[in-house]
Amino acid sequence: MKEISRTEISKLEFCFMEKAWELTLSSNCKEAQYGVVIAKNNLILGNGYNHTINDLLNCDKCPRRSLDVKSGVASDLCYALHGEVDAIKNAKKYHPDISLYKSKMYIGKRKDNEIKATGGKPYCTNCAKEIRLAGIEEVIFYSKNKGFLVFGSFEFLYSSYKNLIDAYEKQLKL
Repeated sequence: MKEISRTEISKLEFCFMEKAWELTLSSNCKEAQYGVVIAKNNLILGNGYNHTINDLLNCDKCPRRSLDVKSGVASDLCYALHGEVDAIKNAKKYHPDISLYKSKMYIGKRKDNEIKATGGKPYCTNCAKEIRLAGIEEVIFYSKNKGFLVFGSFEFLYSSYKNLIDAYEKQLKL
């Protein structure tokens, strides 16, 4: 992962991040809202946000919440479709003839109606695998230093597994 300053990202790339932040407003997740944009050659190929698929399977009934699991742990128990997978699905649906190979994914986060920075610790191995398999080259987050964190897709996958293992060890007090 590398951190770059606001001045090192193009105006268009910043617009992609702004669109990701805008998409967070569509999320119905009570934990944190995520919006995602996939872009390649200055074109948005897909976008998405985290949301429950059915009103009956909502955040109030989420197994993660009832089990009181810490953030990042057991994301596969979450009822929500994650924004990363939603964006990949939409890109493939609306642009089936365009490969996502060498594209970039911009991920925006919002909590309590405020845009939030990311600490640089990805956890969701399912999303990380989908990103890598789709051929997405870089994953970009807003950083705590008001710049951007840029992960290569393999580095993002590796970090997701490492952070998930660390979180499980902490949760289980191993």
